[in-house]
Amino acid sequence: MQAFLNNALHLLNMPEEEINFLKQALNPNSTNRELLLRGNSEFSSEMKISVVKQLLNTAYIPLLQDIIYSQCSLDELKNECNIYVERGECNFYSLFSVADMIIRYNNFKAVVTYNYDNFLSTAIKLLQSNKDYIADSKRCINKEFTPIDVYNQRTMEPNTDSSFRIYHVHGYIQPPYELKPIGKNEVVMSLDEFHQNSKDPYSWHETKQISYLSEYTCLYIGASLSDMTMQRVIHHANIQDSNENIYYLTKKGDTLTKLKNMFHTANHLKVIEIDTYKNFFEDINHKK
Repeated sequence: MQAFLNNALHLLNMPEEEINFLKQALNPNSTNRELLLRGNSEFSSEMKISVVKQLLNTAYIPLLQDIIYSQCSLDELKNECNIYVERGECNFYSLFSVADMIIRYNNFKAVVTYNYDNFLSTAIKLLQSNKDYIADSKRCINKEFTPIDVYNQRTMEPNTDSSFRIYHVHGYIQPPYELKPIGKNEVVMSLDEFHQNSKDPYSWHETKQISYLSEYTCLYIGASLSDMTMQRVIHHANIQDSNENIYYLTKKGDTLTKLKNMFHTANHLKVIEIDTYKNFFEDINHKK
């Protein structure tokens, strides 16, 4: 977000001193706490992105692509994959911990993500192709499949036993090394995009989320749930079906975390607090 914003602010017709002032006010790592509080209270993340979009115009998506994939290249993912396989456990909410979980258990049918990148599908493929990972007899690898990034109705091929869909409901930004044309792809980041996104309750991304939340056991991983779209679909899914099998996975935390979990519980989510993914693996391995 900050790199995205900094690139755009230089296009403002303002003196350099004023641009630096804005950078400090809108930078979450700013040392000027008073200025930071003011900037965050007056500009939400969606407003910041709206400013970027207005300033960059057609360069909006290419810059986003460059920032996302320059911070996490394919070579870096390969290196992280090797580290994960060697250690067998990574940081909580690790990309490879989630990929590992998907590969291990047949009960995982699909992923719905608000991320724009292909990092999860790449992590799954890297683990699948890692000889040490496959050879490890301690791992319960009981299915073969191909992860597919789905970002609009045209990419929703018929389900097969060999496909695992990753739905990008806020759009998909392909990596620079994917040269194939992506077709119509509506990214949701700025205020106008969020408003347009919520305007059509029958859009594929809206109905897909509500369908899963209403008919399946769902598990939120690494989600703050601060996104209004997330809150809206959970609300509507509970009104329509009152599904009691929507879970929220979180690391055990302090009193602030407890308060957040109380809020989630009041909104019909079942909170699962764990220390590590390893313990979670061992627990769900004995459950249907």
